[in-house]
Amino acid sequence: MKNSTKKPSTFYASAEKAALTEVKSAYHSLKNNPLLRMFQDAMPDLAMIINSNRQLVYANTNLIRFLEIEDEIVPLGNRLGNLLNCIHSDEEPYGCGTTEACRFCGIVNAILESQHSKQPVVKEARITAKTNDEVISYDLKIKASPLSYEGQDYTILCINDISDRKRRAFLETSYINEVYGVASELKNVVSSINKQELDSDNRSIIETAEKVNYELVNDLLAQKMLNEAEEGTLSVNISLCNTIQLFKELEQYYANQEIAKECKLFIDPFSHSVKFQSDKNIVKRVLVNLMDNAFEAGTSHKIVKAGVRLSDKVVRFWVYNPLELPEEVMHQVFQRSFSTKGDNRGLGTYTARLLTGKYLKGRVYFTSDTCGTTFYVELPLHID
Repeated sequence: MKNSTKKPSTFYASAEKAALTEVKSAYHSLKNNPLLRMFQDAMPDLAMIINSNRQLVYANTNLIRFLEIEDEIVPLGNRLGNLLNCIHSDEEPYGCGTTEACRFCGIVNAILESQHSKQPVVKEARITAKTNDEVISYDLKIKASPLSYEGQDYTILCINDISDRKRRAFLETSYINEVYGVASELKNVVSSINKQELDSDNRSIIETAEKVNYELVNDLLAQKMLNEAEEGTLSVNISLCNTIQLFKELEQYYANQEIAKECKLFIDPFSHSVKFQSDKNIVKRVLVNLMDNAFEAGTSHKIVKAGVRLSDKVVRFWVYNPLELPEEVMHQVFQRSFSTKGDNRGLGTYTARLLTGKYLKGRVYFTSDTCGTTFYVELPLHID
């Protein structure tokens, strides 16, 4: 009768583990390479190298500090879920990767996909950890990259804690949705008031309330669009747009905007009337951002000019203001949060380029000299 070796049981990934002596041998081999050690320790994120059995064979300094241990030998041979004290890691004898819950874990799946494809794989993972009586929830971004060293196959894991970003994004979305709902209710209430029955003072108050509410709703929608664009969740609704109609709506919009009171908007009467396929709301947001930027750049009693031309099957909008950009500004104008107008500003041109390039399949650029500054938005006639 032949002897059979029974494999360790698992509900998902392989349960086999290398012996500790083999793990330590790999550790010393990796540690003795100064370039590899310097590269690992230079990483700003938590980083580790694992063997084909998903066991830790080398950890960078940041991970050792995160684990709050002094001897880097101690965690060798463990898997990441066990090191983080994942609540599922002790459900099966062989720990991380072998439980039923592990089938849906971004850490394990990133490792397995990278091992199979021999390519870097990025995934998000949500881990609930328990240490003593404390429960901690992690939102992690995991990048698994293959590493071949001295004839052995390893995987480099970069672990970025994005918990704060996730919570902030959730709170921002919840806050925007809640305030938008309140603003919409307020709009309905104010609109229902018959202003003809009011005296001039009360009518002025209601008109001011309408204007403020309109600006509030617009700002909330702009922030919501930016958040979704950066997260990659913004929906694009393609329809047939008309350039002249867009400008009419923009003229109506700025007729009630405080920003355009002293610096007027002038639409080039020779603008081309062009029908093109795009997302009308996103196009309007791009143009509003560039026009706001022009209004804020201009001095009082100046004119912001805008127009559109059709050239080589490209719809080219332009927005002009009479001021020249300093060289310092020209090199940073599209950077997120860069602004010459103080803190918590600088999203207008950044958002315009993000929306145009990523969602409208076009481009935004500018020219600036002593005659003034012109921003251009080029869009295709059709979005495939």
